Amino acid sequence: MKREYWLVLFFALGPWLVSGACTSEGDAARKTLEERGVEFNEMGFLTAVQQGDEEAVALFLKAGAGVNVTWPGAHVSALMVASMHDRTGIAAMLISRGAQVNFQSDRGDTALHYAAYVGDPRLANLLIDAGAWLNSRSNMGDTPLITAARFGRRDVVVLLLQRGADPHIRNRDGESALDAASARGHREIVSLLENPPVPT
Repeated sequence: MKREYWLVLFFALGPWLVSGACTSEGDAARKTLEERGVEFNEMGFLTAVQQGDEEAVALFLKAGAGVNVTWPGAHVSALMVASMHDRTGIAAMLISRGAQVNFQSDRGDTALHYAAYVGDPRLANLLIDAGAWLNSRSNMGDTPLITAARFGRRDVVVLLLQRGADPHIRNRDGESALDAASARGHREIVSLLENPPVPT
């Protein structure tokens, strides 16, 4: 009888106890941020992401920061900020907390466009594994592959082709990835796009 009583009590109070623990953890995280002189608000969170402060980002997430907040006036998500500043570790943290991988800026860019721009294949691969659209198009019609080709990011071009990106898509100016690379003298990338690797 005693055993049944304690089971009933546990299931009745269990959710409250868990909630209390989560609240306590969040409060502790906020206190740590305050002690570091960091305000618990969206700009504080986005600044930590931008600066690559993984410890602060982890504290913000424990304290309940919204993982999909955007930079004021820019419509750029936290994951996009991490990507444009090549913060692969933070991008992984945000994705694990449910960040929208295919969120688009006012210009139509995605986090994968920014990863293509900075030229980090590890970051690009992380985003693709998380469901990033390989052929997502910006408002100008640029895909991540066109972006990588334009800026001479060879390793990302190779990765995108291997993962199945379409090299034949053209942007609103009629420019393909091959055209973008050729116009800027990226000969090695031109060769890659003329004879693209078989997607794996």
